[in-house]
Amino acid sequence: MIGEYISIILFAGDDIPCLEQCLCHILDFTEAGQCELIIVEKTHNIAMHEYLCQLPNIRLIDYDEKITAGMQCSLAVQAATGEKILFMQDIVWVQEDWLSYICGMLESHPSAGVVQVLEQSEICDEGFACQEALKITGGCFLIEHLTLQSVGGFLPDYETMNYCFFDLSARLLKNGRKIITISNKAFSFENLVFAEVSSQQFEADCLTYRNLNGFSFGYSSGARDDMLSLIDYKRSKLKILEIGCACGGTLLQIKNNNPSAELYGIEICEPAAEIAKNFAEVLTADLELLERTDFIGKFDYIIMGDVLEHLFNTDAVLHKVHSWLNQHGKLVVSVPNISHISILLSLLSGQWEYMDSGILDRTHVRFFSVNSIKHCLQKNGFHVDFLGGNVADLDNQNASMFEALQEELLQLKTVCVNKEYLETFQIFCLASKRV
Repeated sequence: MIGEYISIILFAGDDIPCLEQCLCHILDFTEAGQCELIIVEKTHNIAMHEYLCQLPNIRLIDYDEKITAGMQCSLAVQAATGEKILFMQDIVWVQEDWLSYICGMLESHPSAGVVQVLEQSEICDEGFACQEALKITGGCFLIEHLTLQSVGGFLPDYETMNYCFFDLSARLLKNGRKIITISNKAFSFENLVFAEVSSQQFEADCLTYRNLNGFSFGYSSGARDDMLSLIDYKRSKLKILEIGCACGGTLLQIKNNNPSAELYGIEICEPAAEIAKNFAEVLTADLELLERTDFIGKFDYIIMGDVLEHLFNTDAVLHKVHSWLNQHGKLVVSVPNISHISILLSLLSGQWEYMDSGILDRTHVRFFSVNSIKHCLQKNGFHVDFLGGNVADLDNQNASMFEALQEELLQLKTVCVNKEYLETFQIFCLASKRV
Protein backbone atom coordinates (compact mmCIF):
# COMPACT_ATOMS: atom_id res chain seq x y z
CA MET A 1 0.00 0.00 0.00
CA ILE A 2 1.17 3.53 -0.76
CA GLY A 3 2.00 5.43 2.41
CA GLU A 4 0.48 8.68 1.17
CA TYR A 5 -3.16 9.61 0.74
CA ILE A 6 -4.23 10.47 -2.83
CA SER A 7 -6.98 12.85 -3.94
CA ILE A 8 -8.48 11.78 -7.29
CA ILE A 9 -10.25 14.58 -9.18
CA LEU A 10 -12.54 13.41 -12.00
CA PHE A 11 -14.38 15.57 -14.51
CA ALA A 12 -17.92 14.36 -15.27
CA GLY A 13 -19.62 14.87 -18.62
CA ASP A 14 -22.99 13.48 -19.72
CA ASP A 15 -22.23 9.73 -19.94
CA ILE A 16 -23.41 8.13 -16.69
CA PRO A 17 -22.67 4.47 -17.61
CA CYS A 18 -19.15 5.42 -18.71
CA LEU A 19 -18.43 7.32 -15.49
CA GLU A 20 -19.97 4.55 -13.40
CA GLN A 21 -17.69 1.97 -14.99
CA CYS A 22 -14.67 4.23 -14.45
CA LEU A 23 -15.54 4.59 -10.76
CA CYS A 24 -15.98 0.82 -10.42
CA HIS A 25 -12.51 0.26 -11.89
CA ILE A 26 -10.97 2.76 -9.48
CA LEU A 27 -12.69 1.18 -6.46
CA ASP A 28 -11.88 -2.37 -7.59
CA PHE A 29 -8.18 -1.72 -8.13
CA THR A 30 -7.46 0.76 -5.33
CA GLU A 31 -6.95 -0.23 -1.70
CA ALA A 32 -9.56 0.98 0.79
CA GLY A 33 -8.53 4.18 2.53
CA GLN A 34 -5.88 4.92 -0.07
CA CYS A 35 -7.69 7.76 -1.83
CA GLU A 36 -10.62 10.17 -1.90
CA LEU A 37 -12.82 11.00 -4.88
CA ILE A 38 -13.69 14.55 -5.95
CA ILE A 39 -15.96 14.92 -8.99
CA VAL A 40 -16.27 18.13 -10.98
CA GLU A 41 -19.42 18.59 -13.09
CA LYS A 42 -18.39 19.93 -16.49
CA THR A 43 -21.86 20.16 -18.03
CA HIS A 44 -25.39 21.04 -16.94
CA ASN A 45 -27.04 17.62 -16.92
CA ILE A 46 -29.86 16.97 -14.44
CA ALA A 47 -29.64 13.17 -14.70
CA MET A 48 -25.87 13.21 -14.11
CA HIS A 49 -26.27 15.61 -11.17
CA GLU A 50 -28.89 13.39 -9.53
CA TYR A 51 -26.67 10.34 -10.05
CA LEU A 52 -23.65 12.06 -8.52
CA CYS A 53 -25.64 13.29 -5.50
CA GLN A 54 -26.55 9.68 -4.67
CA LEU A 55 -22.94 8.47 -4.66
CA PRO A 56 -21.47 7.85 -1.20
CA ASN A 57 -18.05 9.08 -0.09
CA ILE A 58 -17.44 11.65 -2.84
CA ARG A 59 -17.07 15.40 -2.84
CA LEU A 60 -18.99 17.11 -5.61
CA ILE A 61 -18.10 20.40 -7.29
CA ASP A 62 -21.39 21.50 -8.85
CA TYR A 63 -21.52 22.87 -12.39
CA ASP A 64 -21.74 26.65 -12.48
CA GLU A 65 -21.80 28.38 -15.86
CA LYS A 66 -20.60 31.62 -14.23
CA ILE A 67 -17.20 30.29 -13.17
CA THR A 68 -14.20 29.59 -15.37
CA ALA A 69 -12.39 26.30 -15.84
CA GLY A 70 -9.56 27.73 -13.74
CA MET A 71 -11.97 28.41 -10.89
CA GLN A 72 -13.40 24.89 -11.16
CA CYS A 73 -9.92 23.40 -10.85
CA SER A 74 -9.14 25.65 -7.88
CA LEU A 75 -12.33 24.61 -6.08
CA ALA A 76 -11.47 20.95 -6.62
CA VAL A 77 -7.94 21.48 -5.29
CA GLN A 78 -9.32 23.32 -2.23
CA ALA A 79 -11.47 20.27 -1.50
CA ALA A 80 -8.51 17.90 -1.83
CA THR A 81 -6.82 16.67 1.36
CA GLY A 82 -4.33 14.25 -0.18
CA GLU A 83 -0.55 14.66 -0.31
CA LYS A 84 -0.79 13.94 -4.03
CA ILE A 85 -3.56 14.90 -6.47
CA LEU A 86 -4.47 12.84 -9.52
CA PHE A 87 -6.44 14.64 -12.25
CA MET A 88 -8.57 12.65 -14.71
CA GLN A 89 -10.04 14.88 -17.40
CA ASP A 90 -10.75 11.83 -19.58
CA ILE A 91 -12.51 8.67 -18.50
CA VAL A 92 -9.69 6.29 -17.57
CA TRP A 93 -10.03 2.53 -17.24
CA VAL A 94 -7.48 1.32 -14.70
CA GLN A 95 -6.15 -2.09 -13.75
CA GLU A 96 -4.33 -3.66 -10.84
CA ASP A 97 -1.46 -1.66 -9.27
CA TRP A 98 -2.22 1.38 -11.45
CA LEU A 99 -1.94 3.89 -8.61
CA SER A 100 1.21 2.34 -7.16
CA TYR A 101 2.76 2.53 -10.61
CA ILE A 102 2.07 6.21 -11.30
CA CYS A 103 2.97 7.24 -7.74
CA GLY A 104 6.19 5.24 -7.97
CA MET A 105 7.10 7.01 -11.21
CA LEU A 106 6.62 10.42 -9.58
CA GLU A 107 8.69 9.43 -6.56
CA SER A 108 11.48 7.97 -8.70
CA HIS A 109 11.98 11.30 -10.52
CA PRO A 110 12.93 13.85 -7.82
CA SER A 111 12.89 16.76 -10.29
CA ALA A 112 9.45 15.84 -11.70
CA GLY A 113 6.60 18.25 -11.12
CA VAL A 114 4.05 16.08 -12.91
CA VAL A 115 3.77 12.51 -14.16
CA GLN A 116 1.17 12.12 -16.90
CA VAL A 117 -0.04 8.98 -18.65
CA LEU A 118 -0.53 8.59 -22.38
CA GLU A 119 -2.52 5.76 -23.91
CA GLN A 120 -0.53 3.13 -25.79
CA SER A 121 -2.17 4.12 -29.10
CA GLU A 122 -0.74 7.66 -28.76
CA ILE A 123 2.84 6.39 -28.64
CA CYS A 124 4.73 6.16 -31.93
CA ASP A 125 8.01 4.86 -30.51
CA GLU A 126 7.74 1.18 -29.55
CA GLY A 127 10.62 1.59 -27.10
CA PHE A 128 8.83 4.38 -25.29
CA ALA A 129 8.56 4.00 -21.51
CA CYS A 130 9.25 7.36 -19.93
CA GLN A 131 10.01 10.71 -21.56
CA GLU A 132 10.01 14.40 -20.77
CA ALA A 133 7.24 16.61 -22.13
CA LEU A 134 6.66 20.30 -22.75
CA LYS A 135 3.02 20.35 -21.69
CA ILE A 136 0.38 18.60 -19.62
CA THR A 137 -2.24 17.16 -21.93
CA GLY A 138 -4.78 16.79 -19.12
CA GLY A 139 -6.00 13.23 -19.72
CA CYS A 140 -4.52 11.78 -16.54
CA PHE A 141 -1.73 13.30 -14.44
CA LEU A 142 -0.38 13.19 -10.89
CA ILE A 143 1.16 16.09 -8.96
CA GLU A 144 2.26 16.67 -5.38
CA HIS A 145 -0.20 18.95 -3.56
CA LEU A 146 2.69 21.05 -2.24
CA THR A 147 4.21 21.35 -5.73
CA LEU A 148 0.91 22.65 -7.10
CA GLN A 149 0.71 25.21 -4.29
CA SER A 150 4.33 26.28 -4.76
CA VAL A 151 3.72 27.40 -8.37
CA GLY A 152 0.47 29.21 -7.57
CA GLY A 153 -2.13 26.54 -8.29
CA PHE A 154 -4.63 27.09 -11.10
CA LEU A 155 -5.28 30.61 -12.32
CA PRO A 156 -8.90 31.82 -12.47
CA ASP A 157 -8.24 33.74 -15.70
CA TYR A 158 -8.62 30.73 -18.02
CA GLU A 159 -11.98 29.80 -19.54
CA THR A 160 -10.79 26.51 -21.05
CA MET A 161 -9.39 23.45 -19.29
CA ASN A 162 -6.61 22.99 -21.87
CA TYR A 163 -5.14 26.40 -21.13
CA CYS A 164 -5.38 25.77 -17.38
CA PHE A 165 -3.03 22.83 -17.91
CA PHE A 166 -0.82 24.59 -20.48
CA ASP A 167 -0.26 27.48 -18.09
CA LEU A 168 0.50 25.14 -15.19
CA SER A 169 3.03 23.40 -17.46
CA ALA A 170 4.83 26.68 -18.15
CA ARG A 171 5.04 27.60 -14.46
CA LEU A 172 6.38 24.17 -13.52
CA LEU A 173 9.06 24.31 -16.22
CA LYS A 174 10.03 27.86 -15.28
CA ASN A 175 10.65 26.51 -11.78
CA GLY A 176 12.84 23.70 -13.09
CA ARG A 177 10.26 20.95 -12.54
CA LYS A 178 9.98 18.31 -15.26
CA ILE A 179 6.82 16.99 -16.89
CA ILE A 180 7.29 13.24 -17.19
CA THR A 181 5.16 11.29 -19.67
CA ILE A 182 4.70 7.56 -19.23
CA SER A 183 2.73 4.81 -20.94
CA ASN A 184 1.42 1.65 -19.34
CA LYS A 185 -1.11 -1.02 -20.24
CA ALA A 186 -2.77 -0.52 -16.84
CA PHE A 187 -4.40 2.61 -18.30
CA SER A 188 -6.81 3.03 -21.21
CA PHE A 189 -8.80 6.12 -22.10
CA GLU A 190 -12.10 7.32 -23.44
CA ASN A 191 -12.31 11.01 -24.29
CA LEU A 192 -15.15 12.86 -22.66
CA VAL A 193 -17.32 15.17 -24.73
CA PHE A 194 -17.93 18.43 -22.90
CA ALA A 195 -19.72 21.57 -23.98
CA GLU A 196 -18.00 22.97 -27.06
CA VAL A 197 -15.50 25.70 -26.33
CA SER A 198 -16.31 28.87 -28.24
CA SER A 199 -13.69 30.45 -30.49
CA GLN A 200 -14.00 33.61 -28.37
CA GLN A 201 -13.09 31.68 -25.20
CA PHE A 202 -10.16 30.00 -26.89
CA GLU A 203 -8.85 33.26 -28.38
CA ALA A 204 -9.25 35.01 -25.02
CA ASP A 205 -7.22 32.26 -23.34
CA CYS A 206 -4.54 32.49 -26.05
CA LEU A 207 -4.19 36.21 -25.30
CA THR A 208 -4.23 35.67 -21.53
CA TYR A 209 -1.52 33.03 -21.83
CA ARG A 210 0.65 35.30 -23.99
CA ASN A 211 0.25 38.22 -21.59
CA LEU A 212 1.08 36.11 -18.54
CA ASN A 213 3.93 34.08 -20.00
CA GLY A 214 5.48 36.40 -22.58
CA PHE A 215 5.02 34.16 -25.62
CA SER A 216 2.27 32.51 -27.64
CA PHE A 217 1.64 28.88 -26.68
CA GLY A 218 0.67 27.70 -30.16
CA TYR A 219 3.59 29.45 -31.85
CA SER A 220 6.31 28.54 -29.35
CA SER A 221 5.47 25.16 -27.86
CA GLY A 222 5.54 22.73 -30.78
CA ALA A 223 8.20 20.42 -32.17
CA ARG A 224 9.36 20.73 -35.77
CA ASP A 225 8.91 17.09 -36.78
CA ASP A 226 8.85 18.21 -40.42
CA MET A 227 12.42 19.49 -40.15
CA LEU A 228 13.67 16.60 -38.04
CA SER A 229 12.48 14.21 -40.75
CA LEU A 230 15.24 15.62 -42.99
CA ILE A 231 18.14 14.69 -40.69
CA ASP A 232 19.55 11.66 -38.91
CA TYR A 233 19.19 13.12 -35.41
CA LYS A 234 19.39 9.75 -33.63
CA ARG A 235 23.08 9.21 -34.44
CA SER A 236 25.31 8.87 -31.41
CA LYS A 237 27.04 11.89 -29.83
CA LEU A 238 25.77 14.57 -32.19
CA LYS A 239 26.17 18.26 -31.50
CA ILE A 240 23.00 20.08 -32.59
CA LEU A 241 22.12 23.78 -32.45
CA GLU A 242 18.61 25.10 -32.99
CA ILE A 243 18.41 28.81 -33.80
CA GLY A 244 15.04 30.24 -32.81
CA CYS A 245 14.32 27.29 -30.52
CA ALA A 246 11.34 28.98 -28.77
CA CYS A 247 10.38 26.82 -25.74
CA GLY A 248 12.56 23.95 -26.91
CA GLY A 249 9.98 21.53 -28.29
CA THR A 250 12.23 20.36 -31.13
CA LEU A 251 15.26 20.06 -28.86
CA LEU A 252 13.20 18.02 -26.42
CA GLN A 253 12.13 15.71 -29.25
CA ILE A 254 15.79 15.08 -30.01
CA LYS A 255 16.67 14.64 -26.33
CA ASN A 256 13.96 12.02 -25.82
CA ASN A 257 15.16 10.03 -28.82
CA ASN A 258 18.90 10.59 -28.48
CA PRO A 259 20.14 11.12 -24.92
CA SER A 260 23.75 11.16 -26.15
CA ALA A 261 23.24 14.33 -28.23
CA GLU A 262 24.71 17.63 -27.05
CA LEU A 263 21.93 20.16 -27.55
CA TYR A 264 22.17 23.94 -27.85
CA GLY A 265 19.69 26.69 -28.59
CA ILE A 266 19.54 30.39 -29.36
CA GLU A 267 16.29 32.25 -28.63
CA ILE A 268 15.65 35.99 -28.54
CA CYS A 269 12.47 35.74 -26.43
CA GLU A 270 13.68 35.45 -22.83
CA PRO A 271 10.54 33.83 -21.29
CA ALA A 272 10.55 31.12 -23.97
CA ALA A 273 14.31 30.61 -23.60
CA GLU A 274 13.91 30.07 -19.85
CA ILE A 275 11.69 27.08 -20.55
CA ALA A 276 13.97 25.72 -23.29
CA LYS A 277 16.87 25.72 -20.79
CA ASN A 278 15.24 22.67 -19.22
CA PHE A 279 16.19 20.65 -22.29
CA ALA A 280 19.40 22.17 -23.67
CA GLU A 281 22.12 24.78 -23.20
CA VAL A 282 20.24 27.85 -24.44
CA LEU A 283 21.44 31.41 -25.04
CA THR A 284 19.02 34.32 -24.86
CA ALA A 285 20.44 36.48 -27.62
CA ASP A 286 19.88 38.36 -30.86
CA LEU A 287 21.44 36.11 -33.50
CA GLU A 288 22.52 39.06 -35.66
CA LEU A 289 24.56 40.51 -32.79
CA LEU A 290 25.86 37.25 -31.33
CA GLU A 291 29.52 36.33 -31.71
CA ARG A 292 30.67 32.94 -30.38
CA THR A 293 34.18 31.89 -31.38
CA ASP A 294 33.71 28.69 -29.35
CA PHE A 295 30.97 27.67 -31.82
CA ILE A 296 33.31 27.66 -34.84
CA GLY A 297 33.42 24.18 -36.39
CA LYS A 298 31.35 22.77 -33.52
CA PHE A 299 28.04 21.48 -34.86
CA ASP A 300 26.90 18.48 -36.85
CA TYR A 301 23.48 20.04 -37.48
CA ILE A 302 22.11 23.56 -37.23
CA ILE A 303 18.32 23.96 -37.43
CA MET A 304 16.76 27.28 -38.50
CA GLY A 305 13.00 26.90 -38.67
CA ASP A 306 11.32 30.07 -39.96
CA VAL A 307 14.16 32.34 -38.82
CA LEU A 308 15.71 33.89 -41.94
CA GLU A 309 12.61 35.90 -42.80
CA HIS A 310 12.97 37.78 -39.48
CA LEU A 311 16.58 38.89 -40.09
CA PHE A 312 17.83 42.14 -41.57
CA ASN A 313 21.16 40.78 -42.80
CA THR A 314 20.64 37.18 -43.87
CA ASP A 315 23.99 36.99 -45.68
CA ALA A 316 25.97 37.91 -42.55
CA VAL A 317 24.03 35.41 -40.44
CA LEU A 318 24.43 32.58 -42.94
CA HIS A 319 28.15 33.31 -43.17
CA LYS A 320 28.31 33.02 -39.37
CA VAL A 321 26.25 29.83 -39.32
CA HIS A 322 28.48 28.37 -42.04
CA SER A 323 31.50 28.83 -39.77
CA TRP A 324 29.73 27.14 -36.84
CA LEU A 325 29.22 23.88 -38.74
CA ASN A 326 31.93 21.25 -38.76
CA GLN A 327 33.38 20.00 -42.04
CA HIS A 328 30.55 17.53 -42.63
CA GLY A 329 27.85 19.60 -40.93
CA LYS A 330 24.36 20.18 -42.29
CA LEU A 331 22.02 23.16 -42.15
CA VAL A 332 18.24 22.64 -42.10
CA VAL A 333 16.18 25.69 -43.07
CA SER A 334 12.51 26.47 -43.51
CA VAL A 335 11.04 29.71 -44.84
CA PRO A 336 7.55 30.74 -45.98
CA ASN A 337 7.06 30.88 -49.76
CA ILE A 338 6.16 34.36 -50.98
CA SER A 339 5.14 32.98 -54.40
CA HIS A 340 2.33 30.88 -52.94
CA ILE A 341 -0.95 31.17 -54.87
CA SER A 342 -2.70 32.91 -51.95
CA ILE A 343 -0.13 35.74 -51.98
CA LEU A 344 -0.28 36.11 -55.75
CA LEU A 345 -4.08 36.37 -55.64
CA SER A 346 -3.89 39.10 -53.00
CA LEU A 347 -1.16 40.96 -54.85
CA LEU A 348 -2.98 40.86 -58.17
CA SER A 349 -6.08 42.13 -56.35
CA GLY A 350 -4.06 45.09 -55.06
CA GLN A 351 -3.87 43.71 -51.51
CA TRP A 352 -0.82 43.26 -49.26
CA GLU A 353 -2.08 42.91 -45.69
CA TYR A 354 0.21 41.87 -42.86
CA MET A 355 -1.16 39.31 -40.38
CA ASP A 356 -0.38 37.99 -36.90
CA SER A 357 0.97 34.78 -38.44
CA GLY A 358 1.50 33.09 -41.80
CA ILE A 359 3.45 34.13 -44.89
CA LEU A 360 2.72 37.82 -44.34
CA ASP A 361 3.43 37.74 -40.60
CA ARG A 362 3.92 41.35 -39.57
CA THR A 363 7.34 40.52 -38.05
CA HIS A 364 8.78 39.33 -41.39
CA VAL A 365 11.38 41.63 -42.94
CA ARG A 366 12.60 39.28 -45.72
CA PHE A 367 10.67 37.25 -48.27
CA PHE A 368 11.80 34.16 -50.15
CA SER A 369 10.73 32.13 -53.15
CA VAL A 370 11.99 28.62 -53.92
CA ASN A 371 14.72 29.90 -56.20
CA SER A 372 15.74 32.85 -54.02
CA ILE A 373 16.32 30.75 -50.86
CA LYS A 374 18.34 28.30 -52.92
CA HIS A 375 20.46 31.14 -54.33
CA CYS A 376 20.82 32.72 -50.87
CA LEU A 377 22.25 29.51 -49.44
CA GLN A 378 24.55 28.88 -52.39
CA LYS A 379 26.12 32.33 -52.36
CA ASN A 380 26.89 31.94 -48.63
CA GLY A 381 28.87 28.75 -48.98
CA PHE A 382 26.26 26.00 -48.92
CA HIS A 383 25.37 23.22 -51.32
CA VAL A 384 21.62 22.52 -51.35
CA ASP A 385 21.22 18.75 -50.97
CA PHE A 386 17.44 18.72 -50.74
CA LEU A 387 14.72 21.24 -51.49
CA GLY A 388 11.06 20.54 -50.78
CA GLY A 389 8.02 22.02 -49.17
CA ASN A 390 4.73 21.76 -47.33
CA VAL A 391 1.43 22.10 -49.15
CA ALA A 392 -1.16 23.77 -46.93
CA ASP A 393 -4.91 23.45 -47.28
CA LEU A 394 -6.31 26.46 -49.11
CA ASP A 395 -8.84 28.75 -47.53
CA ASN A 396 -12.22 27.19 -48.38
CA GLN A 397 -13.79 30.60 -48.86
CA ASN A 398 -11.40 31.43 -51.71
CA ALA A 399 -10.62 27.89 -52.93
CA SER A 400 -12.40 28.30 -56.27
CA MET A 401 -10.58 31.60 -56.95
CA PHE A 402 -7.22 29.99 -56.13
CA GLU A 403 -7.91 27.12 -58.50
CA ALA A 404 -9.07 29.44 -61.30
CA LEU A 405 -6.05 31.72 -60.95
CA GLN A 406 -3.68 28.75 -60.88
CA GLU A 407 -5.13 27.42 -64.14
CA GLU A 408 -4.70 30.81 -65.79
CA LEU A 409 -1.13 31.22 -64.53
CA LEU A 410 -0.11 27.78 -65.78
CA GLN A 411 -1.26 28.76 -69.30
CA LEU A 412 0.95 31.89 -69.47
CA LYS A 413 3.34 32.00 -72.43
CA THR A 414 5.60 34.87 -71.39
CA VAL A 415 6.79 33.13 -68.22
CA CYS A 416 7.02 29.48 -67.21
CA VAL A 417 5.04 28.96 -64.00
CA ASN A 418 5.81 25.96 -61.81
CA LYS A 419 2.65 24.41 -60.34
CA GLU A 420 4.56 23.00 -57.39
CA TYR A 421 5.87 26.46 -56.46
CA LEU A 422 2.33 27.86 -56.44
CA GLU A 423 1.16 25.16 -54.03
CA THR A 424 4.15 25.20 -51.65
CA PHE A 425 3.33 27.14 -48.51
CA GLN A 426 6.60 26.52 -46.68
CA ILE A 427 9.98 25.74 -48.25
CA PHE A 428 12.46 23.28 -46.70
CA CYS A 429 16.14 23.06 -47.49
CA LEU A 430 18.82 20.66 -46.32
CA ALA A 431 22.24 22.10 -47.14
CA SER A 432 25.79 20.90 -46.60
CA LYS A 433 28.83 23.04 -45.95
CA ARG A 434 30.76 23.77 -49.14
CA VAL A 435 34.36 24.03 -47.97
